[in-house]
Amino acid sequence: MKLGAYNAVLHDRSLPEALKVLGDLGLTSAEINSGGFLPPVHIPMADLLASAGAREDYLGQFEQAGITLTGLNCNGNPLNPLPDIGPAHAADLHRSIEVAGLLGVTRVVTMSGVPGSDPGAAYPSWVVNTWDSQYTDVQDYQWDLAIPFWKDVDARARDAGVKVCIEMHPQNIVFNPPTLRRLGQGGAISRRQTVDIQLIAVSYPRREAKQEQFTLQQLELGIMALPGAGK
Repeated sequence: MKLGAYNAVLHDRSLPEALKVLGDLGLTSAEINSGGFLPPVHIPMADLLASAGAREDYLGQFEQAGITLTGLNCNGNPLNPLPDIGPAHAADLHRSIEVAGLLGVTRVVTMSGVPGSDPGAAYPSWVVNTWDSQYTDVQDYQWDLAIPFWKDVDARARDAGVKVCIEMHPQNIVFNPPTLRRLGQGGAISRRQTVDIQLIAVSYPRREAKQEQFTLQQLELGIMALPGAGK
């Protein structure tokens, strides 16, 4: 098992300085932010897309520090109806998958995102309890947007040899095992394997955060992992 950290807490330092901090703490891996809510401070995305030499030099910094690059993190809301947020976060996710594949990194961590409530919505809308039928209509509309988007993401990840790892987090259309199952049943998850899912404490306030393993038969879907680049 590798123990590491998500690098966002060290964005005030250069990458070599951040990796040294991790090493001094006895950690051996890192998950690097590659866009979304936060800028990609420690990863030159454009350079890595353009140059094999840049990719070699970048990975060499991790090797020199004794740290394994175990994943990219592109948490954001790619389904956000705001025109300056949703499309940008979606592009960051697509780019992260491509860069991860080129680097030989097999995990990209992200969130499912959540759309607005209807075609004219200006802001995202998170529906938890559909006790009134109008909220069922909202969810049906949101899933009609989410399923095609995630089918495309799954295809991109498959082509790149990358697993997309969804954090089941509040304010997202996928925020618990039933909604993850719905994503799979909608055909947005294609590969077949065991599923690692991190149950985040904020989603389950009466439980400690823990990592549980489910079989595909239990969840009735294909992939999704929340791996362990050390969260």
